[in-house]
Amino acid sequence: MHMLCKPVFVGTILALNCLLLLLLFQPSMAQGDAAVYIVYMEKGDTNAEDLESLHLNTLASVSDSHEAAKGALVYSYKEGLNGFSAKLTPGQVSALSEKPGVLQVVPSKVMHLHKGVGGPGPRSLHVGPKALD
Repeated sequence: MHMLCKPVFVGTILALNCLLLLLLFQPSMAQGDAAVYIVYMEKGDTNAEDLESLHLNTLASVSDSHEAAKGALVYSYKEGLNGFSAKLTPGQVSALSEKPGVLQVVPSKVMHLHKGVGGPGPRSLHVGPKALD
């Protein structure tokens, strides 16, 4: 009976080690819940370079680091509107919504234009819901 228990015990230890490795190398749940959002900010009297810095600093204030913010930033809007698009978790969306200077945080959506507009084939446009109002 002792010989029969030993393989089961070794198999259990091996399975637990594999499970532990999977958990260690799995991306965090918060990162897995991230989606692209557009963050609309108050228009300021700053140049494009300063706006991009403002966007990164605002994003970094709800991120783990400045480098994480750089990795999450999708685009910095500097002409026509002041804002940025970024991959955000629900917690980051809530935190950004409370920041001074942030007007609105909305999910980015893909809008498909009809065929024939601007040539043959479908076209796509990324916009927030309030951008069309």
